[in-house]
Amino acid sequence: MGAMEDTIPVFLHTEVAEPRRRIVRSDAALYLLLLLGAVGCILLSHWLAERFAAMRLLFQIALYAALFSSGYAVYRLRLMAFRYTLTDRELLVYRIVGRKETLLLTVPLRGVTVGAWQNGLPGYEGRTYVGRRADTLCLTYDDGRPHAVCISPSDTLHTKLLAAIDTCKAGTEGDTIPSTEETNA
Repeated sequence: MGAMEDTIPVFLHTEVAEPRRRIVRSDAALYLLLLLGAVGCILLSHWLAERFAAMRLLFQIALYAALFSSGYAVYRLRLMAFRYTLTDRELLVYRIVGRKETLLLTVPLRGVTVGAWQNGLPGYEGRTYVGRRADTLCLTYDDGRPHAVCISPSDTLHTKLLAAIDTCKAGTEGDTIPSTEETNA
């Protein structure tokens, strides 16, 4: 093999961060509430259009914009979850919506600094946390350009993440398993 060892990353921890269910706790009740809200919005739009015929288009645009905004807010704040997978070398962040899981980004642990949310983080990657922004853990790193990602880890992930970052900064990557090519050589 070459000068660089090919090793299989060691899995350390995985967890799913889901939004807390506050007002409406069941999904069926949420869907029923959304359906009733859409029907109510349409009925209100028609009633306002008949009552104020001169401003019909304005009322319809405003109410449908409110309907779209509330649907988007439910999607972002209730239906979207994140999976954090920690290995000895990187943190993988997935977005989960329904049954679809999409890899958003991979954060290399070497060279990562940990901190709290600050306004104006350079290279902010977008929302990858649930809950309040003040309760997040922000990771910043540089791979040619600055990146910042904020996550909402549990206490277990937080502890394991800090330990893995310290291990990477110390220059070792923990107990890694050699790849099959190395063991066969």
